[in-house]
Amino acid sequence: MTADSLRIPTTMLDRARAIIEVTDAACEEHLDAEYGRLAQRLIARLARNRPSPLARDDVRIWAAGVIHALGQVNFLFDRTQTPHLTADELAERLGVVKTTMANKAGLINCFASGSSSPRSRASRCSSNIRWRGWSRSTASSSMHAACPQTCRARRDAAA
Repeated sequence: MTADSLRIPTTMLDRARAIIEVTDAACEEHLDAEYGRLAQRLIARLARNRPSPLARDDVRIWAAGVIHALGQVNFLFDRTQTPHLTADELAERLGVVKTTMANKAGLINCFASGSSSPRSRASRCSSNIRWRGWSRSTASSSMHAACPQTCRARRDAAA
């Protein structure tokens, strides 16, 4: 996919391309083309947030977090599925710490809800994302368990 088709803002284009290079290489080597396309779309979505969370931190950590977030909802960590990787294997292959990768994935799930406001984002945390053919907007509230503790606390306070 091209940057134009992904609608990545010019201010985030270089940063998003750097993250996409890492995810493309990882998906080509360890996963499949569909994971690569989904990762590109998710990175573009994160780049469009104002302010974009991608502006900070290491490119490899963002790439690992994106793949981890996709893997959580696409059963990447289920050994009966293909492709399959454990979280430890994914972290090792991308050269990041497993807990850092998982924390970034939780943050990505919250940001990908489409809101840049933490208060409104918390109520829709981890929803409205299309992953491998199904929408999480119909998922139960138990799907919010992957959100960072602060996100859960805000959601509970809003209820």
